[in-house]
Amino acid sequence: METYATIFFKNEDPTTELTSHVEKIATSEYDLSIEQVEEKNGFTVVSLLGGSDTEDGIESIMEMLHTKAVSLVKAYAIGDEDPWCKLFSIRNGRVKSVECADGIYEHISECDELEINASDELKEAHTKGPQRFFGDRFDEWKQGLEGQKLNQISSEISSIIESSS
Repeated sequence: METYATIFFKNEDPTTELTSHVEKIATSEYDLSIEQVEEKNGFTVVSLLGGSDTEDGIESIMEMLHTKAVSLVKAYAIGDEDPWCKLFSIRNGRVKSVECADGIYEHISECDELEINASDELKEAHTKGPQRFFGDRFDEWKQGLEGQKLNQISSEISSIIESSS
């Protein structure tokens, strides 16, 4: 399975040093292909293509950027098969990720009420339904990325919601 990823980071220093570090980690340590690098509205946006190591590569790049005191770093990964994505951000100094996939609703359909209530995530998904559950996750993740092109990830979230309904 191929994985497409995009990393957004606030680049307050217009030099290419940070971008070079990102490219080095991506290509040397994780064998990811750099598809595109662009500067837009104070952000550097790096698009990557990889395989099973893509998520690890994203986390490693985000950790490096955090150690360089970059004020805002976010990323997402999208698979090339079923609607699925993972949203990455840094909270409390650590890379956090949230997976969005229709499989959670397939799982809920096989659970009884006791099993659903035993998991906060299942309970939230069951209570909110796909539109609010995935929509809230996406809305929280995209904060700070105003003015950035988010068409690809928005479309993936819509596909996940549609296939979960």
